[in-house]
Amino acid sequence: MKKLVKPLLILAGSLSLAIGLIGIFVPGLPTTPFILLTAACYLKSSDRLYNWVDTHKIFGPYLHKVKDGLSVKTKIVTTLIMWCMILISVFFIFEHIHLKLFLIFIGVVGTVTKFVFFRKKNENI
Repeated sequence: MKKLVKPLLILAGSLSLAIGLIGIFVPGLPTTPFILLTAACYLKSSDRLYNWVDTHKIFGPYLHKVKDGLSVKTKIVTTLIMWCMILISVFFIFEHIHLKLFLIFIGVVGTVTKFVFFRKKNENI
């Protein structure tokens, strides 16, 4: 079983990397989550591939932004954009109260996650 896990992680990481690369050029397709998934897959399967992604001139900065923490300005701007989209969806797209409440719940979780887990090492919130 272990012999099968490494190649599957490398395959998953490579597919994720391809999607992340496409996301650089296609508006609306996120890049950073796919690069993070790539790094996680490669970290568990191949030190050489992980080091390649980490030091790559295109993909490395995506990883380093997350490793170093997001700036407060970035957190505020992205949170405002996220909540604008959530509120547009709640008021103009979804009709069912359950979907509206679920979307608001997901927004709260996303906001808390962004400010708690993606913070700089020396940042106090």
